[in-house]
Amino acid sequence: MPSTVSQIALAELLDVTPKTVRAWERQGCPVEVKSRKRGQPSEYLVADVVRWREQQAALAASGDLSAMDMDEAKRRKLAAEAAMAEIVLDKERGEIAEIATIMGVVGKGLESCRARLLGISSKIAPILAMETDATTAKEIVDDAIHEALNEISGPAFAFADEAEGDGEEGADGSFDEPDDAASNAHPKRMG
Repeated sequence: MPSTVSQIALAELLDVTPKTVRAWERQGCPVEVKSRKRGQPSEYLVADVVRWREQQAALAASGDLSAMDMDEAKRRKLAAEAAMAEIVLDKERGEIAEIATIMGVVGKGLESCRARLLGISSKIAPILAMETDATTAKEIVDDAIHEALNEISGPAFAFADEAEGDGEEGADGSFDEPDDAASNAHPKRMG
């Protein structure tokens, strides 16, 4: 049979106080020899206590708050309070925004984008109807699309000005990269 250790020895081994060990015992920590007299400490099998502590930590990590001891509860409370203080500070600095605010801005921007892009065809259809040159027709379509994109990328998404671009937009805010598929379009397909 493995040897047992006293409450004080167990506390020293696990770097806690004897008071903590007594609290663990009240929470269900396994005790090998329960003290029968007041003032006489209980005795424990270290491996059993370590296994029980691991089980308690796993239960606490899974959200089972009933398995959490006071030390763990205090630690989690302090961590949560620190996290909340950081969020409040970041919000005051303007480094974070509420999801509802962002959703509203993005939603309005997408509405503007949709309306502007859907309006391109009615704006350029009369001009394209009279155009016979495929290259000129492509330039008309490209100009209308670039104009719409520049208009959309302005006020609708002004909050993104601080973010780094992904290479599609030029330094002046225009979209000037050539569209290889459109520039290679067959003239007979136009119009």
